[in-house]
Amino acid sequence: MPNRDFDCLDENLGYDATNSWSGYNYQGKTAIYIALKKINSLYSSNNGTAIPTYFLELEWLEDFSIIYQIDGKMNYESIHQVKARKDTKISSYAQALTLLLKKIENHSEIGQAYLHTINIIDYPDGKWETALNDV
Repeated sequence: MPNRDFDCLDENLGYDATNSWSGYNYQGKTAIYIALKKINSLYSSNNGTAIPTYFLELEWLEDFSIIYQIDGKMNYESIHQVKARKDTKISSYAQALTLLLKKIENHSEIGQAYLHTINIIDYPDGKWETALNDV
């Protein structure tokens, strides 16, 4: 992967590593799945020649990220936080969601941020922003 001319590590935002093997296993499978979806999307849209400009970044800015290179500069298409918790309440994921939002605020080059969970998260009114306000 080419060298980057920016430092995307912000120590004030902390780390959110899963502390179990099943969590790491789920994280790895999710990263592979998202990377394969991206490759398939590029190939299906007749943009297969762009595939070599995309990279899967592990454990840097987030659990994993999809980055791409344009004119020698690396850009974040998406960042991904992965949780393999049994909890289904939105309040259990408030910190992870807040950190994703802070990273988007602090790094304008990030296109999208995702929280992947092993279980469906319950937020009664259907809007996670409202549910977090109640935390």
